Amino acid sequence: MKKTITTVLAICSALVGFAQTPAHRTCGTMDYHNYLLQTRKNYATDLAQYNQMLDQYIQNNQAALMTQAKTANITIPVVIHILYNTAAQNISDAQATSQFSVLNNDFQGTNSDRVNTPSTFTNVLGSAGITFCLAQRDPLGNATTGIIHKSTTTTSFTTDNKIKFSAQGGDDAWDVTKYVNIWVGNISGGILGYGEFPTGSLSNTYGLVLNYICTGVTTAGAPYNKGRTGTHEFGHCFNLLHIWGDEPACAADDNLTDTPQQKDKNFGMPTFPQGTGATGGCCNASSTSSMYMNYMDYTDDAGMYMFTQQQCSRMLAVVSTAPWNVLASSNGCTSVTSYSLDAGIASILKPVNSSTTCVNTVTPSVVLTNGGSTTLTTAKILYKMDAAATQTLNWTGSLAAGANATVTLNAFAGLTASAHTFSVWVTAPNGGTDQGSANNSQSSTFNVIAGSTGSALPFFEGFETATFPPANWLVINSNTLDPAIVWARVSNGTGIPVTPVSTACASLDNYSSTTNIAGQINALRTPALSFVGATSSLNVRFDVSHKQYDATT
Repeated sequence: MKKTITTVLAICSALVGFAQTPAHRTCGTMDYHNYLLQTRKNYATDLAQYNQMLDQYIQNNQAALMTQAKTANITIPVVIHILYNTAAQNISDAQATSQFSVLNNDFQGTNSDRVNTPSTFTNVLGSAGITFCLAQRDPLGNATTGIIHKSTTTTSFTTDNKIKFSAQGGDDAWDVTKYVNIWVGNISGGILGYGEFPTGSLSNTYGLVLNYICTGVTTAGAPYNKGRTGTHEFGHCFNLLHIWGDEPACAADDNLTDTPQQKDKNFGMPTFPQGTGATGGCCNASSTSSMYMNYMDYTDDAGMYMFTQQQCSRMLAVVSTAPWNVLASSNGCTSVTSYSLDAGIASILKPVNSSTTCVNTVTPSVVLTNGGSTTLTTAKILYKMDAAATQTLNWTGSLAAGANATVTLNAFAGLTASAHTFSVWVTAPNGGTDQGSANNSQSSTFNVIAGSTGSALPFFEGFETATFPPANWLVINSNTLDPAIVWARVSNGTGIPVTPVSTACASLDNYSSTTNIAGQINALRTPALSFVGATSSLNVRFDVSHKQYDATT
């Protein structure tokens, strides 16, 4: 039986110099793992629970994942941050782009050296069906090449993640729910690269770091000039362990049955077979050879050229389950039509959509954005409340391409206690024709409840009536990824020990959702409450129950 281990973060390193490439790969896995244990709250628990969930998902969906690996074409947007202190470290766009051809061939199983796979392993040869693309739009929706070049005063980086933060000499990550970030720079300590394994919580350091000396294929230094460091580190980002399990002498394994358990890492260019015995690489007498040609071993770039089927299933499980399945629905790979003049309303700050207020005066504020390439100096902002007459604000200012500005509009007073809809749109950027109309308008629906008509205290709701939501309660479901997950009334049958006793409750089946990601909201809002005559000793009490997610049940 293979031994299960929980250390799943790995850093591949080498004695990298400026004049020569390293003799062989070495690894600083535990350095980075220990760094996260010391600096990230709840990291160990989060990591263990995520792997438990992933193992159960794979167990329940093995056949489907095998099929998906052959037919899937999941596209993952990627952005490359190139941090350079010298001209040599500022690799070209062509060099950075060459890395993508390698990634796509290796993850789709179309790499030409795949034919070198020994016949012993061809029956487990896998393809992940994952495509990587350089981002074509940035987090603000503007066109981009997906490659950032940034000068830094930092001469070298290490495994403390400083390369991932602008304030520490690196560059901040783009939205990790839409892009996988790659940071390229001069990495000290002999490190070729390191990858961060996914956890159940979204992490703003998620992604991989590559040394500039081994990124891509065009000018990278041999024997790391075939882009396989990128493939290896992406394997870690998709939850693959090193093939020997990071412990020598057969003390651990990578938890996959179609990769032979091997004694230790392999370097250089081994020859087949690397079998059992004192000088062999395998732990089990029945194994013909270690799988030294696997991307998750430590051979030279030319010596690694395969993933197994179970490795591919595991990577697909990561991008098919929460929270990282959101990457597959990102629009980061969708091209942006470039416009010269494009004013837009990015959002309505007030009144907040689906909100409730006890005052009958609202002062709207909106975010004006410049989606065009020309600096925006004038625009007409038109707005109205319900079916009332449209008002116009002639905005003037200076907004560079991609910039935003908050604009406050005239107040609407005397609103009745009812639902209202505020609408706003923008026209005539710089006195011309807006070339991009898709972002021109926004609307917000909200409720006004007069303070004197708020529910009196003490207030109690046991959800006993069949009508849901109860009068003046508001259900807000903005979870567009899983609209079937909604608040509903359920009867618990036994009663909750409160006064008065309740035999029902409001419930949200968040346990079954496979799209639990940041930004998705399911809210249940109480009616407005009247505090007339209330003292300073107000108390709010909720009786709450929940089901803890446990992948073993």
